[in-house]
Amino acid sequence: MILERPIITKSSLEDQDPYSVIGANIDFVNALLRNHVRLDEICLESLKSYYVDYYLAQVNNGGFSQFVYNSNWDNLMIDLILEGLSDMGAFKNLKLFKKSAQIVSSMSGVNFERFLDGEYFGSYLQIGHLNKFDDRFFDLQKTECLIKLNSDWLKSLPSLILIESNERNTYLKRLIDEIPDIEERVLDSKQDEPAYINDIRALCIAANQTLEFVTEDDMRGLDGKKIEANVSLLLEGKINTARHFMTNKGHHYMMAINGKLRLFSGIDEQLVLEIDVQSA
Repeated sequence: MILERPIITKSSLEDQDPYSVIGANIDFVNALLRNHVRLDEICLESLKSYYVDYYLAQVNNGGFSQFVYNSNWDNLMIDLILEGLSDMGAFKNLKLFKKSAQIVSSMSGVNFERFLDGEYFGSYLQIGHLNKFDDRFFDLQKTECLIKLNSDWLKSLPSLILIESNERNTYLKRLIDEIPDIEERVLDSKQDEPAYINDIRALCIAANQTLEFVTEDDMRGLDGKKIEANVSLLLEGKINTARHFMTNKGHHYMMAINGKLRLFSGIDEQLVLEIDVQSA
C-alpha cells in the first residue's frame, strides 16, 4: 500500500467551504494516479470519497446516464460508491443509487454494450431510460447533500493525515519514491501516455529544467483565469487545460495557446518561456 491513510491539507480542513476537503483528497488521489500508483495501492477511504464525488459530479452534469457511460459501469467503482454512500450515512442516496442500478441490470447485455461502445449523444432512448430518477436525485440533494456528508465523513476519519499546503508536493514525491518498480511503471506508461506529457518534457528541456512528476489539471480561459469546465467552450478553443507539474525548480504549469506551448511559474503565474507546438 502506497497511500495507507487519506491526506488533506490543513487549509482545506479550516476552509468554510465543505467541498475544500473533498477537493484536497481528489487532488492528491489524481496526483498519485498520474504518477503510476495503482488503485489497489490507495486506501479505501480516499477512494470512496473520490468516487462518491465523481458520481455526484457526473449526474449533476449530465444525469445518471452520463455517469454510467463515463464510468463504463466499472465494478470496482460501483462497489466503492455503494460502500462510500453507506459509510457517509447517505442512506437515501444509497437507496436511489440501487434503484438506478436496477435500470442498468434490466438492460439486455447487447443493448448495454452498444450504449457503452457507441456515441453517447446518439443513444437517446438509453439516456432517457437511465435518467429516470434524475429529478429525484436532484431533489434529494436538498435534504441529504452528498457534498456535506462526504465532507463531514472525510473530516471525521481517525486515520486522516493533515499536512501543510507547502508540504503537499514533498509528501507526494516521498510516496512515489517508495514505489520499488517505479522505473518499470514509467517505461510501461510511456507507451500509452497522452501527447501532453511529451509537450511538458519539451518545455522542461527548453527551460533547462528536469520534470519530476505531473500533479493536476485545471480549466482556464484565454485570459488565464481558472473557470469551470465546459465541453462546448473547450471544443471551441475558448478554454483549455492547464497541466500542472513539478520540476527541479518547483511548481509549473503548461498551456497550449495559439499554436504555442507556454510554460508558467506555478508560484507567481508568470510566463517562463514559450515554444512552437510543432517543435515539441
